Amino acid sequence: MKKLLLIFSCLILSFSLYPVSLREKVDDLEKKATEGDVVAMYHLSTLYEHGFDSIPADTLRSLHLLRRSAEGGYAPAQNYLGFRYALSDKDSAIYWLSRAAEGGEMKAVSNLAFLLLRPDSLLSESQKEENERKAADLLKKAASGGLPQGAAMLADLYREGRGVEKDTLQATVLYLEAISGGLRDVEPELLVMNHDRYLTLDPEQALSEGLRAARAGAHTVAFMLYNRAAEGDIPKAFALLGDAYSSAKGSDYNHENSLKNYLRAAQLGDPSAQFILAELLEIFPDAIRGLGEAGDIPSTPDYWYERAAESGITTAQEAIAHLFRID
Repeated sequence: MKKLLLIFSCLILSFSLYPVSLREKVDDLEKKATEGDVVAMYHLSTLYEHGFDSIPADTLRSLHLLRRSAEGGYAPAQNYLGFRYALSDKDSAIYWLSRAAEGGEMKAVSNLAFLLLRPDSLLSESQKEENERKAADLLKKAASGGLPQGAAMLADLYREGRGVEKDTLQATVLYLEAISGGLRDVEPELLVMNHDRYLTLDPEQALSEGLRAARAGAHTVAFMLYNRAAEGDIPKAFALLGDAYSSAKGSDYNHENSLKNYLRAAQLGDPSAQFILAELLEIFPDAIRGLGEAGDIPSTPDYWYERAAESGITTAQEAIAHLFRID
């Protein structure tokens, strides 16, 4: 529900804390609103809805300005007016959200879908199914328009098979799009949906999906997949686990686990891990002491720099680029 509420956010102006400057800005907005500037009306509406500093809240004036802005064709105002009506007058909410959507306001498209999906005991099963299909069509438009909330809501429908054929792979793509767009709170849904499938992936598949998850910012998912890939003794999987432990992405920070995984990856021939290990040994010469049987691990930076160079890795930038490259 949290991700759905985010789509109803509205713009609040940033004002100076100094009363004189604030009053000047408000007076300028009032003048523009009087002259018919719908954007100024909208900004004034958001100001009067909550009040600010020396300006008291005035909900009646706020609603009057919001309606004038919406009637003047300003899509963000139409969207927010639709939201204001959502809990009390569904028909009015749909009217204003529809106008905003026609004006290209992607948030309004998702908001319309939200209203269609809201539980309604008065609807028959066939009406509910029709609303779900309509909502899915709207959310496809919102997702393709780059709205993370739209992608997340559409992913829910694909996961549950509502309004569309059930398709967890498509849901996965959409959840990753939403996470990449900044909606990180949907990652648990992605993890729960795919948990059993992730455990059955072969190591190479797990590595590839883990890298894609990390690229989107789904680090908890990526960490799980790196561990699955490491079961196949894939060198890069251990290097990625080393990075995850050292950067606390998808796991708690753990220096010892990071070092162990980097060392394992380096021994298996991963050039990124070899370069990272060389840099570490250059600063802390005894860093790997005690991690293996006595004398069986080369501990000089030059040795590991040379191994990395054999694969073309000679800089930290190259090491990182190679580590997160999707083959």
